[in-house]
Amino acid sequence: MRLLKKGEIEQKEWEDNLEPHQRDSTKESQILMWIWNCLEIVTTLDYEQFLKDGVALCKLMNHIKPGSITDEILPGENSRERRRNIELFLRAVEKYGVHKTAGSEDETSNSS
Repeated sequence: MRLLKKGEIEQKEWEDNLEPHQRDSTKESQILMWIWNCLEIVTTLDYEQFLKDGVALCKLMNHIKPGSITDEILPGENSRERRRNIELFLRAVEKYGVHKTAGSEDETSNSS
């Protein structure tokens, strides 16, 4: 995992606002394969659907740093559960040393 440097944050913010047809599907596939390898799973869900409930993100964080998320990871069946999972992930990532970027709070409040 490569962390963003200060000069890259503006570029990252721009990339966050890309429409699906503007995103790099090759990179997304590579990221999915890496996550699948880490978690030893495979799914037919696309990149966005696979990550949006926060379950895979929480499991990935626990793979990277075991025990970093000790709270129950909820199934992500509704917006409250998805938001909670993503908040757990973001807190664990911040404790790990990855600093918040602009818009990260928007991501949890807009997940429906």
